[in-house]
Amino acid sequence: MMHPVVVCHGGVQSVSDLNSTVVHEAATAGYQILANNGSALDAVVESVRVLEDCPALNAALGSNLQLDGVVRCDAGVMTSSGHYGACIGTSIIKNPILLAKEIVHHRVNLLHGQYADKFGKDKGLAAVDNSYFKVEKRLSRWKDSQTLAGCDTVGAVAIDKDGLLAAASSTGGLTTCIPGRVGDSAISGQGLAVDPEIGAITATGTGEFIAKQCTSKDVLQKIKYLKLDPLTAAKETFQEYKTQFREDAIAAIFVSNDGVPCIYAESDSLEWAVVGDKFNASGFHNHDKNLFATS
Repeated sequence: MMHPVVVCHGGVQSVSDLNSTVVHEAATAGYQILANNGSALDAVVESVRVLEDCPALNAALGSNLQLDGVVRCDAGVMTSSGHYGACIGTSIIKNPILLAKEIVHHRVNLLHGQYADKFGKDKGLAAVDNSYFKVEKRLSRWKDSQTLAGCDTVGAVAIDKDGLLAAASSTGGLTTCIPGRVGDSAISGQGLAVDPEIGAITATGTGEFIAKQCTSKDVLQKIKYLKLDPLTAAKETFQEYKTQFREDAIAAIFVSNDGVPCIYAESDSLEWAVVGDKFNASGFHNHDKNLFATS
């Protein structure tokens, strides 16, 4: 029997923005589901839901505002059994990750904008006014910003006792981006990826660059075909990212198909947490400690 574990992150952020407990709380919430024989899918969704409800993070409550002053959120979830669901540009569903999970159970993979919102409401998901998502910090940044800012995403990966892998990701996107912008976070192979032979991964950074590189898929392919260990694969992929796009803020969390978690960051800071049968740890990544593995 596999030893279940959940890994979470709170996004690539400055230290002053970090909430020092919520990421560990999110991982713990996900692990409680696994400890009660729940699925990896339910675990990552619950972990991300907790992160979405934290106003300090850029996902759902506390999201960045687009150029027109509207918050539009993206979320996605995948499993090693072939399930994938994602929503893009949702503006009234309180927890976009719950909408992504609901989409998993239907033939469609991805819904956008008002159609995603309507689908969520029809399924009984909680809906809110768009003002719910807007916290003072994000409003001030939107009013003062003349350029694109913010590249934060929240995410979780997990494996359950049956060996099912899952990954989930949610984001409020970039401040002052063009309305309707689609980032990487919810897109298969970009912001998240799962391979039953390798593991589950979610990445966080500037979406336009991650989308061009297909960062999450690239890391998994390096592990699978070049036989690299996860940290080396992530390091090589991130170095290619930095060289091509001249961008430093990128990180990823990963759990292997045999239940080994790891974190790699090339960023100013990344808050992470690992909770499982054999793990209970949390902390920060930054440039002077940018290589970390738990085994």
